[in-house]
Amino acid sequence: MIHFGNPNEPTSIMEMLGFEHCSGDASRYMRSRDGMESVLIPGGQARIGDDTSCPSARENEGPSHMVELSTFLMDIEPVTGWRFQDMMLDSSA
Repeated sequence: MIHFGNPNEPTSIMEMLGFEHCSGDASRYMRSRDGMESVLIPGGQARIGDDTSCPSARENEGPSHMVELSTFLMDIEPVTGWRFQDMMLDSSA
């Protein structure tokens, strides 16, 4: 996951990081190194935690509170163990 401080980062920064814009969808990018497609998730506020007495909630999940999230890229498909290992062994990553 790559974090951005500004949701309107110029495309040139994306290109420096090895991402190419996918045609047809302004929020999708392709990583040139391995062809993996990612989507740009805009930053904003989100509520996390739990205020309910939900039986599946753990003791450390409350109280709920607001957090500020930066804009980030997320792969659209799960990353396999093999892809993760390749990325970790790639000296250019």
